[in-house]
Amino acid sequence: MKPRLIVSLILLGLILIIAVQNAETVELRFLVWRLSISRVLLIFITGGVGFLSGYLMARFQSATKGKA
Repeated sequence: MKPRLIVSLILLGLILIIAVQNAETVELRFLVWRLSISRVLLIFITGGVGFLSGYLMARFQSATKGKA
């Protein structure tokens, strides 16, 4: 087996374990909104938002660095 495939399978297994252990529904309250959502979905959404904001900030900084 290729090392990349092994690492991918291990990561997939860890994601499945997280999903199974955090499947219950939680209530998310933000200002006036209330939303019932699966905890694992909330974890992945917040992680994705954090990744996306970090990526965009790095792109913005590298774009402005060349102009200064």
